[in-house]
Amino acid sequence: HPFLLKNGLRDFPTFVVNILTIYGNILVYFKLPDWVKDWDKSLKEKDDDPSDVIALKRFLNGDEEYKKRCFKVMPELVDGPLPVRLLAPKNREFQLEFEDFMATSYSQQPAAGDLCPVMCLTLDLVTSSTIRGLVAIFRRNMPRITVDFACIIDPNENDQPSCVLGLWRMDHINGEDYPELPDRYVEDVVNPDELDSIRASILVNRMSMRDVMSQEALSSLA
Repeated sequence: HPFLLKNGLRDFPTFVVNILTIYGNILVYFKLPDWVKDWDKSLKEKDDDPSDVIALKRFLNGDEEYKKRCFKVMPELVDGPLPVRLLAPKNREFQLEFEDFMATSYSQQPAAGDLCPVMCLTLDLVTSSTIRGLVAIFRRNMPRITVDFACIIDPNENDQPSCVLGLWRMDHINGEDYPELPDRYVEDVVNPDELDSIRASILVNRMSMRDVMSQEALSSLA
């Protein structure tokens, strides 16, 4: 997205986790090592690579099925009400990909000019009605939840190296505090560049959609 590019998302090689829910997106991103210059030559293994580097290179260079098999998450509930504590996994890592239950997909963009390469894991929490029910419970209780996540690369095969991709925390998040963004493209209303400017204004100034729509500048674009 142009706004994210302007704010440095691709100033360094990045791995993005895009979590889709019916209420909105949760975007988590990790800075990859500087040696990730592309998705080909820089991922070739060297004799002196430590095991964690080998694990990361094989993951980034693997096909989608390999990535799905290797990428695992270990959540740790730090604080939360009883319904969430009952649902929380008990100190174990689990594979995200479950067919017809919690689908994942991978996409990647190469380096281009000043833009560094980026890889995105999209996690679908919308399609499955069971997952939607779980997400609804978590959403209602998000302001009372603190949960840590470890993202792990583990092929779960003999003599295959593993590594921790990154750690992140969701800490008492109130989703109602976040602005409502307009659709990226609205036909016959504004062109994409004008709409991106509106979205950027919302993100920077934390305006609600109603505040933006009331501005004379937006009315003149209709």
